Amino acid sequence: MLTVSVILPSLFLLLIPSISSLCNDAPSCIAKIRRIATEPRHFWFGEESNSQCHSSSSSSQCWTPPSLAPFHSLGQRLFRVRTFHDEYLRNLMIYPKMTFRSPTDTYRGCDHDWTISNISVIESNPEMEGIQPFITRFKPEISWHGLMFNDEFTLALIDVGFGTLNWLVEDFPRKTRTLREYSSSDNFRSSPNPLALLVFKKGSKPLEISSVRDNQFNLQSFMEKNELEDNLIGLSLLIVSTDPYAIERQRLKGGIDNCHSLLIPKLPRSSRVLSLLPLDEIDSWISVIYLQPQVTTRFCCRSIRLKEQSIVVDPIGITNISSISVISPPLVSSLISIPPTPSSSYRIPRTFVALEDSLFTLVLIDSQSGALHWMIIDIPQSILAIDVRMGGVERASYVIPVGEKIGSCSSFFFILLQQSTSLLSIPPFCRGICHDRNTFRLDIFSQRYNLRIRSISQSTHCNDLPYAYHLSASHPLYGSPSSTLAKREEKAKESCKIFQLDSTPSCHNLFSHSNINSILIPSLIILNHLIF
Repeated sequence: MLTVSVILPSLFLLLIPSISSLCNDAPSCIAKIRRIATEPRHFWFGEESNSQCHSSSSSSQCWTPPSLAPFHSLGQRLFRVRTFHDEYLRNLMIYPKMTFRSPTDTYRGCDHDWTISNISVIESNPEMEGIQPFITRFKPEISWHGLMFNDEFTLALIDVGFGTLNWLVEDFPRKTRTLREYSSSDNFRSSPNPLALLVFKKGSKPLEISSVRDNQFNLQSFMEKNELEDNLIGLSLLIVSTDPYAIERQRLKGGIDNCHSLLIPKLPRSSRVLSLLPLDEIDSWISVIYLQPQVTTRFCCRSIRLKEQSIVVDPIGITNISSISVISPPLVSSLISIPPTPSSSYRIPRTFVALEDSLFTLVLIDSQSGALHWMIIDIPQSILAIDVRMGGVERASYVIPVGEKIGSCSSFFFILLQQSTSLLSIPPFCRGICHDRNTFRLDIFSQRYNLRIRSISQSTHCNDLPYAYHLSASHPLYGSPSSTLAKREEKAKESCKIFQLDSTPSCHNLFSHSNINSILIPSLIILNHLIF
């Protein structure tokens, strides 16, 4: 399936063409399913992936339910047998088609807005390319050749990769009764994941549903308890890829956090800072939220009106943020977890249990120079999901991350690192930008203190008109009132010329601090490399 991404200022538009069926008759489709079911390397849980993951530290790509780890082919994993043979599918005669119809819609995932558009009818087939989970969020239409309204079948939709029962109905279609509500596959990994739709003839007794309440669904046990061993007559496959919708759902419910996989391709490869960091260690997401103050004033004969609101940093869409919003430290959080060791990464899922010795460091650095703007050390694991400002020790006070040139935009990185021990022995950095901050090297700092990079986010801040007004209105008060006013007006005139706006003094409202939200009133650290 071909997917075309069009990048808008703060929105990704995913255009998805229609998918035609690759098998048009039941015998050919069933033959393909029989072949795929025996192949030991067809899907992400195959033998080759298994051998690679035993020597890999990538928990997001290698995680598998422990009870399913020994099974590598689709047939083995579906029936949970070490040796799969075609006898399990001996009675197949029906190929049930799953049809999805998804209207244009928008959702939020990994701090970014995504839109799915241009959806046509999509039908499942055994050799289809992966369909995005968001398109499968509503239950499909089920049909096959010869299906009659008065028929009564049992349908079970099983996520073969994750081992879960995603849908169970009986007496379909005559008096359809739902025993397990439909849910889509939250496939977080880049490799396609198979779901199997099974059709059973109506059994001789009512279904025993106690066996379907566990997260892990055992098909063999279900068939035995309900005397359905000889009743499996239909099977089809739905191949599901991944998308931000599934990745976000996994992250929020405490599963694997794979949002970083969407961000890594967006990071600027030209950055010298990033070129010195082991980006392959990144395995989780970090959220950054600034508070934009309310501003109502006039500057350069232009009206400036900003409402107070939270600004969520979008590192994927790379939306520009007015520097007036980054004057105060942001809320930073992460649903990070302690990864398993490489030797066990294939068998043990990640956990969100906070360990007493799990400490983290947050740094905010310039994306080009690497200059240090903020550092908090010894952040407890339990604080990460709330706000790093609530725990840890500040070793470098927050310096407004804004570029020197008025009218320009500059990028900055928020980086979260895992510590191996406490860093309280590190002396505090100077207040404001100084030599030690300007020459800060995160790569050397990480090596010296044995830090592992876990998360990264990027944010672009613009030295725009509202911030230029803030600089002029907040010019340090020294000398006589007349000299203070003169210096402020001089700064305002300079800014207005840069923006090619009217610099008439009567256009400015430089002393009316009441028109800026009170969060700007306290003494602020202005970058000392800005020339007033």
